[in-house]
Amino acid sequence: MKAIITFLLLCFCCLHAFAQDTNQYHYIRDSLLHKSRSQKTTAWIMLGAGSAVALGGLVLTAVDATTELVGAVVDGTGSTSPLGPVLMLLGTGSVAGSIPLFIASGKNKRKAMQFSAITQAVEVPVTGGFAYRYQPAISVRFVLGSRK
Repeated sequence: MKAIITFLLLCFCCLHAFAQDTNQYHYIRDSLLHKSRSQKTTAWIMLGAGSAVALGGLVLTAVDATTELVGAVVDGTGSTSPLGPVLMLLGTGSVAGSIPLFIASGKNKRKAMQFSAITQAVEVPVTGGFAYRYQPAISVRFVLGSRK
């Protein structure tokens, strides 16, 4: 009795192993493409916001420099705030942080294109004619010449 129950449990556990699941490639490809799009959007936001913050810091630094120069000339007192250089550093850091996101986005997109499995219709002889059966297919492209 133990052998029969063990055999039935083994059969029930392995039923799914005989089928080829092609949806997993679509899931992987779709998730990698989604990840690539979100990384690229984040990179563009970081690049734009970082540029704006760095430009604002540059303007504040320029205004503080002219205020200090005018204050030193007029009454001998000139004071500057560290806000301008801090904003410039934060903006530059944000712009520099967007570069790895652009690179990772491209890598994820290339990786997603590797998982583009297709299904191909194949004619199978049956009684009274032919039937179409769909099976997974892989296409390979060879580049024979250089493109210049």
